[in-house]
Amino acid sequence: ITGIHDASVFLTYTGNCYIQKTDPEGNVIWTNYISGSVQIGDMSAVGDGAVLIGQSNGPFTYQEEQFGSSEPFMFVMMVDADGNHDWHYIDETKFGANTNISVGKLGDIALHIRGQYNLGDWIWIMDTDGNIKNTKEIYAAQSTVVDMAFYDGWIYLNGGFNGPGSIIVDTIVINVPPIESATYVLALNEDLIAKWSSVDTTINNHDGQIVASDAGVFIYESVLNPGFNFIKVIKKFSLDGEFQLEVEPPVFSTVVALYPDMTITPTMVGLFVENDFNFDSHKVILFDFDLNVVSEKYINGSSDLYSGQIANYNNDIFVAHVYSGNLEFSDEILLPYSGTGKMPYIAKIGTPSYTNLKGEILSKGELLVYPNPADEKITVVLNEKELISGMLVITDLAGHYVLKQCFYENNQIIDINDLQAGVYLVQVQLNNGSFRKEKIIIY
Repeated sequence: ITGIHDASVFLTYTGNCYIQKTDPEGNVIWTNYISGSVQIGDMSAVGDGAVLIGQSNGPFTYQEEQFGSSEPFMFVMMVDADGNHDWHYIDETKFGANTNISVGKLGDIALHIRGQYNLGDWIWIMDTDGNIKNTKEIYAAQSTVVDMAFYDGWIYLNGGFNGPGSIIVDTIVINVPPIESATYVLALNEDLIAKWSSVDTTINNHDGQIVASDAGVFIYESVLNPGFNFIKVIKKFSLDGEFQLEVEPPVFSTVVALYPDMTITPTMVGLFVENDFNFDSHKVILFDFDLNVVSEKYINGSSDLYSGQIANYNNDIFVAHVYSGNLEFSDEILLPYSGTGKMPYIAKIGTPSYTNLKGEILSKGELLVYPNPADEKITVVLNEKELISGMLVITDLAGHYVLKQCFYENNQIIDINDLQAGVYLVQVQLNNGSFRKEKIIIY
């Protein structure tokens, strides 16, 4: 977790910053400080260390070492597992606030960076030693990239454009709509060449978010429907740009920006979003990859509208936030505070309890198969605390095998495209000898 402390109450918030590392149970391992007039744009874990990007209005000090000059500059800094400075990169021609970091599976680091005076967008790819491997300018002025995902070598951007005219990135053209502004998704391949885009109409997409995995590309954004109806949506695209799904998340919806954040786990998409006008209710919503709601949690109490973050390690969900009064987590935990300032926290939400088709909480060892009825894919969930591998088979009602494969995780997506319409049994035989089965309908 990282952020500013002892900052001015006026925008833009700049000041001394902290970096704090905890163990998986929330015990603080170390806390270090960046002293100066600093604003952190984003941070991401890289192995046991972390990489940060930010803006400094002059030299700053970290671990008694001074970095930068009297000129404002963007900086990228890597710290190791013990919080020690590993390497840094400084660029006085770029702007480090309103930036994004995303770390690839093989360790490369993707950076979205703003231009001077907060105009224009660049994408950088760096290795874990701080060497720049590739760069690309997206657009010089009117375009604003809001969020970025980096998956399997590709960059996926969510942004806004308010004209005039159009943006041309390689062979991709993004036109501003005749009414209001454009919100767009833009995909760049391994060589940072634009390959596909999707455009919708918005008033201002400064709350867009995007995540990507093998399951697809998921975005959260504000769109303008016919009749000047302003709504929040989550959209799903395939990795090659095919539009697949769109849902409205179950949150309070208003033209007021909700300052959300998203994450994607091996089995779920997580959304952390403000849930009312007064910033005293937030919500964590977990969706499966078909955008069905799996779990919801409320975080109620006075808090700061700009501060919400959500992340994951495997299927465990973590949120970070800043609050100024007592917080209550879905009647489970009370986080008291009676100070006069604002207090940051990080919380582990954990792996959710899945519900069956009647909305009842699954007991330990119970099997859930959904959607049911199904036509293309099903998700098979076994509510076990620890992974127990085994064999998954699907049979017809006469007992004939129609599908057989290894069961290697407690939440597994199964392709049923080749199965004919009918009623089947999904059976999981675990290596510890236990046996589960559930009836499904395929249409």
